[in-house]
This record gives sequence, C-alpha cells and structure tokens, in this order.
Amino acid sequence: MTATDKQIALEAYKAAKTAYLQDMTQENWIAFCNAKMVCMRLGILL
Repeated sequence: MTATDKQIALEAYKAAKTAYLQDMTQENWIAFCNAKMVCMRLGILL
C-alpha cells in the first residue's frame, strides 16, 4: 500500500459518488459502496 494507492482509491470513490448522485441506479449504488469499502480498508477517512 502506497500513497498512490490511496490517491487512486479516493479518486475512484469521488467519481463513483458523483455518478451515483447524478443517476441513482442500483449499479451506481453498488459501485459507490464498493469504492467506499476500498477506501475504508486503506484507512482513508471520508
């Protein structure tokens, strides 16, 4: 785990959150939750 991994995970989380807020589909919700889970596992505070 490097700082780059955390940065990539945080960017993916922000993109998934934006996509979900624009179009609240089940697929976007699942992608958002998965991205959030990855961030939490890497120790990123959201």
